[in-house]
Amino acid sequence: SGSQEDHVSMGWGAGRKLLQVLDNTSRVLAIELMCAAQGIEYRRPQLAAPRSRRICEVVRASVPSLAHDRPVGEDIDRLALAIERGDIDLALA
Repeated sequence: SGSQEDHVSMGWGAGRKLLQVLDNTSRVLAIELMCAAQGIEYRRPQLAAPRSRRICEVVRASVPSLAHDRPVGEDIDRLALAIERGDIDLALA
């Protein structure tokens, strides 16, 4: 090819896939944090570590405790948005 590199435009597709991976990751983290916060609440009156308590406060600011069986899809969306905004990072600072 005359010492010229081939041009293969795969960057666009990779970028789109990356956005989906990041979205899925924030949702998985939201589910994990919701489960962890619920588990910590079940262990009362024992207290979690201070940083864990701060994270639980952020989780509960976005998502109410699961007192009865209900769909949690909207809760996952709200908490995933909080994660993307960096609310968890601020709690750890």
